[in-house]
Amino acid sequence: AATEAFENGNYAEAISKAKTCISQLGSSNPRVQSLLVQCYYEEKDWLNAKIELNRYKKMAANATSEAHRNL
Repeated sequence: AATEAFENGNYAEAISKAKTCISQLGSSNPRVQSLLVQCYYEEKDWLNAKIELNRYKKMAANATSEAHRNL
């Protein structure tokens, strides 16, 4: 649902849905974090984009996916 909102250009909705997902799971994961980075970037919310990027980098430090290593 968050990815779909992002793809439709509804970045605020995507952020809200991603945060709901994190809340329901009790934690985040690299995929959700990367979506948050992209949403905040598209919203030109540089501070939150940087905060989420730093969280993402901590989570993905040992990622084996090339997509995660290249973000």
